[in-house]
Amino acid sequence: MEVSNVTKLIKHNDVWYKLIRYLPEHNVMDKTGNVRMDVLAGWRDYVGANHVLRDATGFMLCETIEDATVIVEQPT
Repeated sequence: MEVSNVTKLIKHNDVWYKLIRYLPEHNVMDKTGNVRMDVLAGWRDYVGANHVLRDATGFMLCETIEDATVIVEQPT
């Protein structure tokens, strides 16, 4: 059995993000066409994202990928 899990990574301003969910912009707009930031923040929190990026058609709910820290143990 082969299991494949592909995660989309996005680099923006020299920071890497893991895409958790993509929301088309109509999912967070009110009747007048304005983005409801409270709804967008609710989605962000619901999926566990910590950053939101926008493209021409929607919003990318992302998790910031932290730089690795090398830990060197000292011999005792």
